[in-house]
Amino acid sequence: MRRSDLVAKAVFWCIILLGLVDRVHLLHITIGYASDDLTVVWMAARDYANGIFHEPFFYGQDYGVMLEALLAAPFVHFGTDPIVAVPVVMAFLAMIPYWSFAFFQYLHSKPVAATLIAVIPILLPVEHGLQFTNLNGLAILAFYPWVAGMKISVRRSALLGAVLAAAAFVNMNTLVAVAAFGTFFLFNHAKDRFQWLWAGCGALPVLMFWWWSMHFYAIRSEHLVHTVFDWRMVFHPELIPEALARLDAHFAWLCPLWWPNGHLVLWLLGAVMVALFRLGKKSAAWAILAALLTIFFSFGFAKIHDGTSSILFPLSRMYLAVPLLLGWALALLEPYGRVRPYLVPIMGVASVVTFSLRYEQASSVWTKALANPDGAPIHMKKISNVRLECKTLMRYAKETSAEVVVLVRNPDVGEAFFMNMGCPVCEPDLPPTYMPDGDRRAWRVREESRMRRRQILVVGGDPVIWAKAMNGSFDVQEISTGKPLVHKVIGAELPVDSLMRRLGFAVDR
Repeated sequence: MRRSDLVAKAVFWCIILLGLVDRVHLLHITIGYASDDLTVVWMAARDYANGIFHEPFFYGQDYGVMLEALLAAPFVHFGTDPIVAVPVVMAFLAMIPYWSFAFFQYLHSKPVAATLIAVIPILLPVEHGLQFTNLNGLAILAFYPWVAGMKISVRRSALLGAVLAAAAFVNMNTLVAVAAFGTFFLFNHAKDRFQWLWAGCGALPVLMFWWWSMHFYAIRSEHLVHTVFDWRMVFHPELIPEALARLDAHFAWLCPLWWPNGHLVLWLLGAVMVALFRLGKKSAAWAILAALLTIFFSFGFAKIHDGTSSILFPLSRMYLAVPLLLGWALALLEPYGRVRPYLVPIMGVASVVTFSLRYEQASSVWTKALANPDGAPIHMKKISNVRLECKTLMRYAKETSAEVVVLVRNPDVGEAFFMNMGCPVCEPDLPPTYMPDGDRRAWRVREESRMRRRQILVVGGDPVIWAKAMNGSFDVQEISTGKPLVHKVIGAELPVDSLMRRLGFAVDR
């Protein structure tokens, strides 16, 4: 073995270790906080752990498979707190595609290519690492190199079709990479259309399940609180120039090393594509071109423009597959010619420098994001505060013998959402929670439409409406005048939505 390969292997393992330390550090910073969306994943992990599968996607949506909840479920089943298990799984999912692609190269005696892929997450700005909640589709692509590396056969083609379809099904932000890998396969087998057929057969079960999932919501429209398949998924070519004018926003934090201008990652992909053409690796070059064209045409969909400059809800979440695709493409440039001896030392030094910068900046970047969400439609809270509020709610529920806890969206919808979805996980013995006018759990809406509750604890609401209600026909008791307001309604024996309307609260069903 050449000495350079020994050095490359040593640097590879050091970079893997740096990536692990970096991920643990970011997890340490973020694990004490939760978004309102994360509470849904907590609840799903608990449901899955108990063998309960209410919906195929994110509760209340016709998109977004909760892979994190599914993978956390076995740990939850054996006693792990979902609030801990879910973020740990998310952190693992963020790294597994890069490590998978890298280890594939390493085990095939290509330590330089392996190092190039493994180093990419560390060479990206820390903002990329802090927003690791949209990477579940990329985790499916971790299977890709191992399947693609199999001996050409019917089974290989079918598995490739299944992996690429599953990645897109779990999260459509993988489509850029799926387009590239799919094109690579098609060009490699241009003279063997039989393999195309088997790839389609492999994808078919996933596509059928995708169709069934969409049909699930089509005949159960009451399950939908949010949908992506509306005007946002209609192609509008006039949106393309708008996106081209703000490429740095759409590709923020996706370019290795040069952090100020994220869109330069597209130029890197273009340069690699040209190099692949010149090396005669035309299938790979056409694959990169397919990815770039997918990006270009995606600009015409309004959903691509749905985001902010905050790491809590970034525009760039739509293109998180791009750095992984870049790593795959760089690996194909092997053997790297005269620059090969310099690559490993450069990557080693660069990884140490960028790791240090990420480590130093992580806390301040996270604090700034929490303080200035920049219009992100995400509510964030300290988990310790959520637990405290849920414990207080549990005490009120016990003291009042409440049959159900109703969370009113007014005056703070974020607070209501956290209590509605988070408190059943924090306090498993809490009576059922319900949020009129916006509960993501269609089964809870259905249950409350049939139940006639006698003792109801209501959290939140307009003080003026409560003042009128206490002088009305219902037995209303004031439990807490603090933040939030808490009232008990006794003896109504009405479904919750009907009761809230009678009390004067707007409920849109």
